[in-house]
Amino acid sequence: MKYLSLDWIDAMSASVAANTDLQALAADITFGVTHVVRGNDLEPSTTIHQRIARYLEASAIRYAHHDLVVSSDGAKLSKSQGTARLELTDSLRDDVMSRA
Repeated sequence: MKYLSLDWIDAMSASVAANTDLQALAADITFGVTHVVRGNDLEPSTTIHQRIARYLEASAIRYAHHDLVVSSDGAKLSKSQGTARLELTDSLRDDVMSRA
């Protein structure tokens, strides 16, 4: 596996979004994540994650995106908003995995 140069990491950390992408991908690689399921609003960052992972020669992570899940008042449900997590039922898991 390749390693990122410190200059490259410093350049990435200049952007909060890029730093968040790098942190998320590093955690996924470290913990051996094979599948990531997230909202369509995060789909643009998927390409970034895939390119960095390829550069690092890390194992491929499969991504699936779903429509945003919102509360009864229309607010986005997400970890960043501190909302409750969703339980993944067997049927929902099968549906999501078929998209990845």
